[in-house]
Amino acid sequence: MRIADVTATFPPYYSGTGMVGYYNALELARRGHAVAVFTAAHPRGENEYPVEMDVRRLPALFRFGNAPVLPGLLGLKEFDIIHLHHPFIFGPEMVLAVSRSRRIPYIITHHNDLIGDGARR
Repeated sequence: MRIADVTATFPPYYSGTGMVGYYNALELARRGHAVAVFTAAHPRGENEYPVEMDVRRLPALFRFGNAPVLPGLLGLKEFDIIHLHHPFIFGPEMVLAVSRSRRIPYIITHHNDLIGDGARR
């Protein structure tokens, strides 16, 4: 199966969502699936991943904290399924647009609720 794994954060940036995405993608790839991880081109620098992992870092149009706007997600195609790791502010809308226009099913793994005060809420 060809899987697009979409996450706002990914190692080397340390976050729970990114770490779950990392191990999820790695294990699916080790089981024979073709997994491509789509995430923000942040943090910058050299990153090494296991040979099974195909990590594609997309430039952000802008960011609001850990919430990047990644227009490159609209170019997803030739996948059997899209797996979105949530919360990913701005991500679900783009994945939904791609899913509907290209008829690619998608699933969401909800990791946690966002909390905050004032405008962050």
